[in-house]
Amino acid sequence: MREQELNQLFAKYLRKECDEQELELLFTYFDDVDYEDSLKNLIEENWSEELSDNLDFQLKMRHAFLKTDLHLAQYVGRDSSKRFSRGFIRWMPYAAACLLLAVSLSYYVFILNSDTTKETVNEMVSTLTVQPKLKFANGHVIDLDTLSNGRKLLFENSRARVVQISVDKIQVYNNNSQSDIMEWVQLDVPKGKHVQVILADGSSALVNSMSEFKFPLLFNTDKRQTELVGEGYFEVAHVNNKAFYVKTPDQLIQVFGTKFNVRNYGDEDVSSTALFEGKVSVKVIRDNQIEAERFLKPGDQLDIPKDQKEINQKTITDHAEILGWTKGKFVYNNTPLKVMLKDLTRWYNVEVDWETVPNLRFQGTIPQDYTIVQVLDLLNEVGNLHIKLINNQLTFKK
Repeated sequence: MREQELNQLFAKYLRKECDEQELELLFTYFDDVDYEDSLKNLIEENWSEELSDNLDFQLKMRHAFLKTDLHLAQYVGRDSSKRFSRGFIRWMPYAAACLLLAVSLSYYVFILNSDTTKETVNEMVSTLTVQPKLKFANGHVIDLDTLSNGRKLLFENSRARVVQISVDKIQVYNNNSQSDIMEWVQLDVPKGKHVQVILADGSSALVNSMSEFKFPLLFNTDKRQTELVGEGYFEVAHVNNKAFYVKTPDQLIQVFGTKFNVRNYGDEDVSSTALFEGKVSVKVIRDNQIEAERFLKPGDQLDIPKDQKEINQKTITDHAEILGWTKGKFVYNNTPLKVMLKDLTRWYNVEVDWETVPNLRFQGTIPQDYTIVQVLDLLNEVGNLHIKLINNQLTFKK
């Protein structure tokens, strides 16, 4: 009988016909491990890949994510006899995302007290004060325009021009030049930002926060060379007889027309390249010498420890975890808390008291449009943690 009630409630939920009492009743099913399989089946049956790729849906989903997760999270914090199983907690963020495929934002009312609201607003302002910068060979430094309502010319000379297409996208155009002069440009992406660069050959590089990406205005040699420190996702256009290279402090990646992600942050113990389409060659650089070369096929990931340990070529276990940042979210799959916190320090205006961080792992999804206050509230509630934010530093209290 209750199974039938669950099916009816879920159907009404998707039609946006639930009243407040029915919505509350539906959430109680999430508190009952006996209905875990039923809920998973309902979600999977009603999930639409077409909807998930819809921009308007994505926007609504991201804005409603917090409200749904916090609603669900309140159940996790109750006494032990009422808590979700550990397995259910792990899939709960996915369930929350799926449930939003047809929901109206009006169902969710999340009211912050005045102190929290003030803190949240301050955090949002602080993450917007530093803008991505372009540094040109002639010494010019240009900030990207945060209020760009259309195309804006950022730089031009006789050989090329750089145009801002949107708030977080720039494109390089060739002014029909045949010059052999190599003019380098450096893009610095600060905390809380991503920037997409469309290069002169049509290739695309999406550059993550706290990263530096160097590229020439024009590719005028037989090699298309770029450099990256940090993280970037590349979709490389095929050009006959012109190989594409991405150089990092410990990798030289030769690309044969492909899609791949490179992660090489200085404060992490491992650098990695993950290939999703095409073919790449990765030469491992240690002490300024090429130590080894590996060829990757789609679905391969190469991890390079920075402590001289053996490199590890393996099959990608979770595409979403690697590419989540390109879609505006942090995705974790049994990830050490310290790794997760490094992501947060690169996105938000915070530092971490590392000596207080417990040895835990995390599995779940956090949209990047959460404020740091909302992230901490969620982690404290769901993970039973006690994280304090004092003077922009995160401290874990026992």
